Amino acid sequence: MLYTLCVILPQLITYIVGGWVLGKAYCVVMAQVGIIPVSANTLTVLAITGYRLKVLMNPFAETSTKLAKIGIAVIWAIASFQPSFSLHTTPSQSSTKKTVDV
Repeated sequence: MLYTLCVILPQLITYIVGGWVLGKAYCVVMAQVGIIPVSANTLTVLAITGYRLKVLMNPFAETSTKLAKIGIAVIWAIASFQPSFSLHTTPSQSSTKKTVDV
């Protein structure tokens, strides 16, 4: 639901209007909302892989649900604070860039 409101709906508005009308701040927010779940998923798969390796190496060790909850919180914190590299320039910004032919 959040993804639909924050990513798909603005893209639909942009398509209907023919240009981005929601401002630069919302562009940054939309990019982050699209990237955070993907990053969190990737880091979670990495954590599960590490946990499985630990269980294979020491099968009789006790597991801690408290440690797992802390791990999930750390994963979402890392995913939330990484920079977004998918920000696009607007047509007016891209036309002002100078290119050098070599």
